[in-house]
Amino acid sequence: MTIAIPMVFAVLVCGFYLKVATPLFTARAQIIIDPRVQEQWNSQTGNAVLALDTAQVESQIAVLRSERIAKAVIAELNLGEDPDFQPRPGIMRRMLARIWKPQPIQMSPEAKERFIIESFAGNLDVRRSGLSYAIDISFSSTNPERAAEVANATAESYIRHQLAARSETARVGGDWLEARTLELRTQMSAAMRAVQEFKARRDYRIARPSEGTGAPAASPGNPDAAPADGGKPPATLEELETTAQIYQRVYESFLQGFTEAVQRQSFPVADARVLTSATAPFSKTEPRGTMVLALGLLISALFGTGVGLLRHQLDHTIRSPRQIRSELGLEYLGSLPGSMPSPTSALRSWLKRLRTKARRRTQAALPATLSATTQTAPAAGLLPLPGRRAREALIEIRERVDICMRPAERFTLGITSHREGEGKTVLACHLAGMFAMSGRRTLLIDANTTNPTLTRATDSTDRPGLLEVMKGHARLADALENLPGSGVDVLPLGHSTRPAAFHQENATALRAVLAGVMKDYDVVLVDLPPMTPSHGGLALYVCLDALLLVVESGRITRNVLEEDMHWLQTLQARLLGAVITKAGQ
Repeated sequence: MTIAIPMVFAVLVCGFYLKVATPLFTARAQIIIDPRVQEQWNSQTGNAVLALDTAQVESQIAVLRSERIAKAVIAELNLGEDPDFQPRPGIMRRMLARIWKPQPIQMSPEAKERFIIESFAGNLDVRRSGLSYAIDISFSSTNPERAAEVANATAESYIRHQLAARSETARVGGDWLEARTLELRTQMSAAMRAVQEFKARRDYRIARPSEGTGAPAASPGNPDAAPADGGKPPATLEELETTAQIYQRVYESFLQGFTEAVQRQSFPVADARVLTSATAPFSKTEPRGTMVLALGLLISALFGTGVGLLRHQLDHTIRSPRQIRSELGLEYLGSLPGSMPSPTSALRSWLKRLRTKARRRTQAALPATLSATTQTAPAAGLLPLPGRRAREALIEIRERVDICMRPAERFTLGITSHREGEGKTVLACHLAGMFAMSGRRTLLIDANTTNPTLTRATDSTDRPGLLEVMKGHARLADALENLPGSGVDVLPLGHSTRPAAFHQENATALRAVLAGVMKDYDVVLVDLPPMTPSHGGLALYVCLDALLLVVESGRITRNVLEEDMHWLQTLQARLLGAVITKAGQ
């Protein structure tokens, strides 16, 4: 029950949650990044050709999750007016909405915009598909069509963002290339003009003034001129032509790049494309009923198991034969199931049936009929047994009692317990019936002054019993109640004013009564009073041959039983063993 109750509660809670939870539908679109476009772009811009790595793909995922994409999709689909993106009360407020109308939530425009963006980001899921260049875009909404629209719009917005970024990059690069091309063209023109001027003078060298002196430099027309120390030598025709050619090549390269940039600006190409468009899902994705129930059952089972283990560790009650032997040091005699009948109601109905049959035999007054009726009288014991398990348990207890009481052929056995209601009277009645069924003359004495169940069950409250016999007010033969057909005689408690307990001064009278009883019976079972709240049966304990302790499973702790055993050892009473009652409850 410790494990089952939390599991049942978890099922109820999960069912209630699945009933009130808002279903969500998830649509998925997929885009793929083409690395060949990226390589072509790198080759056109002169960058190193590098394959897409994990960091680059994660960067594209970050772009998909960015607020720029979110704002573009929100504006395109007008999600600011969608009910899914409006502030809503929590689940508790929705549950109480029928009896208490919540106030509308007021928000500023900035806060509302931030709330819409956060709601969009919370329902959007972007992740890489394995190790490929494919990216899955999933969006959850209460409306399946809206989920598909948002997923497709996010993919398209990302591609438009890439195109715009490429166009902007091409425009900025084109402007820079245009300015640089003009600058290179000017430098190329100056270099070519210097070559032409050099050739026009038909001279191999261009004269340059020496630094610091103002003297003319050496030239074919001025052979005495020489460069001063630290001066630069005059440029030759080969140097001027080389410089002009270099400027021309660089200019042509930049001019080609500028032309390509203008083309890319007018017709940009994205490196991503839509691989799979999102469609409206047919079934909800959240909440998942099977997963919620499985998780609830798992958590509740673990919780119940933990509580059960904790209770087991903190439980010091007696439940098993091992505890009887190891913790109490007593002999274990057997266990009775928890479905044993109550002695009061069962014994009354049983006696009523026996007395009715006896009355019918008297009214018939025919020897043949009397003989036949006597032979067919039931011999099932003092109380009817509920089932095979109880019958086998009682046979086992009776045999163990016989083994422990050997070699005595006749004995008196007291049955007691720590408190009332542990089943000692039930055990006494059934055990008396089992001894009678084995052919032994059996007497059952009701000595329970706190709760004389046997006396009330046999309707003997108005006739003499054990108390009157002890006081000498009645004879033993007049106090005995014969139960026809059961083989068991009962000595009720009596109708005298009952004492609070049997004291030591009653020991002599008790021994006399028991000595007289043992002449006619083989087994005498005494239903003793419980040992609490007061040890009222001390005088009876010392007069009996042995005692049998009844322990209710899971109710009596070890410390309490150890205290009872201490008193019995103080009285030097022989404790035969213990029987566990109500086992399996």
